[in-house]
Amino acid sequence: MMTGRRLKKIPGWTWIEVDYKINKFSVGDYTHYMSKEIYEELKCLREKLEVAGYMPDTNFVLHDIEEELKLELLYTHSEKLAIAFGLIGTPKGTPIRITKNLSQICVFGRK
Repeated sequence: MMTGRRLKKIPGWTWIEVDYKINKFSVGDYTHYMSKEIYEELKCLREKLEVAGYMPDTNFVLHDIEEELKLELLYTHSEKLAIAFGLIGTPKGTPIRITKNLSQICVFGRK
């Protein structure tokens, strides 16, 4: 229906400031200079979440793709990439603030 009406969805972006530099992420983004480290951190976080019993709800992924790809999309949202970068790019105890173009500012604390 959107194609027929020539409508396009606004892409989601997430920003995080680390060391006075703005870092911008989109879903599944591999353009960041620390992508390898970010995805390694995401993998560790994903494993910890699964051990704790978390399983993402793939019903919200509206693409007609296999279940495994739906999970990958959910685990590589721009917010998660920004949070992973914040975890590896800031000292322990530093608040992690991310901003999205589609919603308000999110603040995460960690110990």
